[in-house]
Amino acid sequence: MDYFSDFRVRDYHVNATTDPNATNTGVIAQEIMQTHPELVTTGRDGYYMVAEPNPFMLVKAVQELNNKVENALMTIGSDGNSTSQTNLNQLTVTSDINAGGIVKASDFMLDASNINLVGSLASVTPDSEGKVNLAEAINAINDERLMINDKIATQSAQIASLDQRQASDSAVLAETKQKTDSLADAVNSTSSTLTSLSDQIQGLLDSLGGDYSSSDSEKSNTDSSQTLSSNNNLTPVEQMFATDSAKLADLDVSNQISTLKLAVSDTLKSLGETFLGKTTVAGDFSQDGTLSITEGKSINAIDTLYFQNSSLANAVDFFNGKVTINQSGVLGVQKLAVSDKTLGSVVLPANRTTVTIETDQLTNSSKIFTSSDKPVAIAAQKNVSESKITLEIAEPLSEDLNIDWWIVDER
Repeated sequence: MDYFSDFRVRDYHVNATTDPNATNTGVIAQEIMQTHPELVTTGRDGYYMVAEPNPFMLVKAVQELNNKVENALMTIGSDGNSTSQTNLNQLTVTSDINAGGIVKASDFMLDASNINLVGSLASVTPDSEGKVNLAEAINAINDERLMINDKIATQSAQIASLDQRQASDSAVLAETKQKTDSLADAVNSTSSTLTSLSDQIQGLLDSLGGDYSSSDSEKSNTDSSQTLSSNNNLTPVEQMFATDSAKLADLDVSNQISTLKLAVSDTLKSLGETFLGKTTVAGDFSQDGTLSITEGKSINAIDTLYFQNSSLANAVDFFNGKVTINQSGVLGVQKLAVSDKTLGSVVLPANRTTVTIETDQLTNSSKIFTSSDKPVAIAAQKNVSESKITLEIAEPLSEDLNIDWWIVDER
């Protein structure tokens, strides 16, 4: 069939015959040459000749055509039903048709007696014959499909949100673990410092000689006071009190002294560890000669003065939140004032494309920021050796351009 499908069979008249009006049926040699050149030859007279096809190929084509016709035919019984199974690529119905008593093609109704009308089909109502409209049933199923798709989309969005929250929680846990590790390091460092201090105190006591444990010391003092009291009729030391007018020319205490109030008019020296409660310093304060607080308002340190350099520190706050610096070095201020040496304005005259700014604040790490009163792109070129900045626009303007500039050094 495929071999003969592109043969163009024509009715034609041959002029060079005894009966030019006679009608002939056949093919044109020039057309056959385009599709089946093996059938075309040239005769002795120079004209094309078309050979007849192989008759067995004709037989095969007829057989194929017969098979297609048999597959396309429907054998209809006396009851109007098909007597055999038929496969059709396309079926056109000009009147009514019944398929198994279920589908009525004229209005596409389904027999509801064999359909479980639940779920998406629950809203489809059968007619008086117990049938439902096919279009309504399909629409009901499609509506439920759309609703299920919406639910799936909503659940997908919720899952994405949960994944995002989980990632955020993981980041918080990682940060908490880092701070916990830093706290553990600080505790270990403090413990080591206390151990070293304890060793130093014990070494100082050992250098003074004797056993200075609290129980032995208290026992020794008690025994001594009792001996002095019994032999010389003296008041024990732990019972002695001095009046406000009492004066001591020279007092040497080798163990411990307790007092409610102590006034020293000259110099008070503490060569060991000193623990103070609430302390008021009336004058200047100096620590090891490297840190000083003078005039009640000036703090100075040799080399570098450190604030919050502990790993446990979190932030520095000035003026109740008006200026803050957090642990990451982020500076927060309510308003920033910058010196006119690094911040200024310049006018680019009309009909010009460049203007120069002279400044001694440029470094190799300087960044130049600009803004203007017109939507114009501005290029900034710095020349550190000549201490100047050149601002340039692509095309000259017909009026002056006001430009603000700011120099910021990269850390």
